[in-house]
Amino acid sequence: MIHATCEVIFLRPADLRSAIPELMELDFDVEVLEDWIDDEGPARWILASIYTELDLFGFLDWVKPIVEPLGGDVMEVGLHRPPNEWREPLPLCH
Repeated sequence: MIHATCEVIFLRPADLRSAIPELMELDFDVEVLEDWIDDEGPARWILASIYTELDLFGFLDWVKPIVEPLGGDVMEVGLHRPPNEWREPLPLCH
C-alpha cells in the first residue's frame, strides 16, 4: 500500500461543507490548508490523502471524478511509501 495525496482547490468555499464529509466517507484524511491564500479570490485548498495500491496516474484518474462533482479541482497528486518501505521518491504529477 502507498500513501497517496492530492491538493484540491475549491473556487467556491461553500462547496467544502459537503465535500469534506463525502471524502471522509470514502476513507480520505482531509486537511483544510488554512494558510494557503488565493490572492485572486475566495478559493480554499485541501490536502486529501488515502492509502491505495494504485500508481500515480491510476490515482489521478481515480480521484479526479470523485472531487470534480464536489466542486473541487485536483491541482497535484503525489505518492509516498511508508517509512519501512523506503525507496527513491516517486515523481509528482501536476
